[in-house]
Amino acid sequence: MKNVLIHSLSKFHKDKPFGNERRNESFSVMLKQGKKAGFNVFLSRYEFFNKRNKQIKKAWVYKEGKWEKVYNKKIDLCFYHGKTQDINREATKIQKALNIPIINHMELEQVCDDKLLTYNIFPELLPKTFLVNDHYELHRVLHYVRTEMVVLKPRYGSYGRGVMILPKNKLKNGILKDTIVQEFIDSSKGIFDIHSVHDLRVIIIDGKIDHAYIRIPKQGSLISNATRGGKKIFIENSQITSNIKRIIKKVDRHFQSYGARVYSVDLAIDKDNKPKVIELNSKPNTLFYEEALQTRERFYKNIFKSLKQTMNNEIQAKVS
Repeated sequence: MKNVLIHSLSKFHKDKPFGNERRNESFSVMLKQGKKAGFNVFLSRYEFFNKRNKQIKKAWVYKEGKWEKVYNKKIDLCFYHGKTQDINREATKIQKALNIPIINHMELEQVCDDKLLTYNIFPELLPKTFLVNDHYELHRVLHYVRTEMVVLKPRYGSYGRGVMILPKNKLKNGILKDTIVQEFIDSSKGIFDIHSVHDLRVIIIDGKIDHAYIRIPKQGSLISNATRGGKKIFIENSQITSNIKRIIKKVDRHFQSYGARVYSVDLAIDKDNKPKVIELNSKPNTLFYEEALQTRERFYKNIFKSLKQTMNNEIQAKVS
């Protein structure tokens, strides 16, 4: 039975890996699905990995309905679930420290985390995007922004942290370094009979659509992340239109060479009914799946199916 490290910034001075109970519950489901797939699954961090003997010094496991700490366990493969802001600074270090197969590939992680890099790779798929470092640069690029509403977000990060959507005339001083400025996509024309601002998240495993859901901001907001109060409406894969599927294929062609991969594509449909990519996410979370528990279990099952194929490919490569 192969051993899989789920890399996440868990804590070892408490009786559970995370202070957030939603996160503990979500990861417990992931570890249980891994066990069903025939893996020993450990939750830990790359800092505790000994590359000489390929052992993790300490880790969490989930057994019989509770979390337990274990020590000195051999690891065959890593599913990276660490903080995105660590990637650009530590990708090479992580790769060298683990020295075992890693999913996702660190370069894929970097593309998803860096919103400017995402735009530079897929300029035809995203709204017009600029990088600014202070209010002088901001006001210079605003001349090239065609929409009256403007999206400001950190160049690196996720979960909607630091995202603001404001009218141009409300933009003042206080712009931080590495701020992304994007044209706003007015999606209120509506898809699936939703006539308010919303977007669509499509989750991909190895190039195939696993599942998807619409995200609707809470009343009075334009930001749809669940961590910012947004609501999820899960849809059937058959409801995803052909023009969206073409965009998904175009994005995934860029990532095919990285092997096994799990990520999401966030899109919005503009007033001309054209889909635009908002951003990519290499770690779509499942903290707010209360109304889609079977979807979450199937998602984790498919992830471990991908990991199993990766291990089989590794074995075949060594034999040949």
